[in-house]
Amino acid sequence: MSEDAIISNELLTLKLRYKRSDGNESILMEQPLLDESVPLDQTSENFRFAAAVAEFGMLLRDSAFKGNASYEDVLELAQASLGEDASGFR
Repeated sequence: MSEDAIISNELLTLKLRYKRSDGNESILMEQPLLDESVPLDQTSENFRFAAAVAEFGMLLRDSAFKGNASYEDVLELAQASLGEDASGFR
């Protein structure tokens, strides 16, 4: 690994190519993904609810990556992040 890669906060670069429906030439799009930690309480309600769902899934599967997750934590995070749910799916 290069020295630049070690000190960079870039985790990966997503590269996508696509063609317009009326074109023959592909167009490249690149987007770096940076390691920028954001405290959970500063994320959106949607993100926090998704995190609760993911945590629940890890508990159900007894994932090796569940850490100290608990069903109580899942319920607390999900209830605190319900937000506006016009469709009633939460």
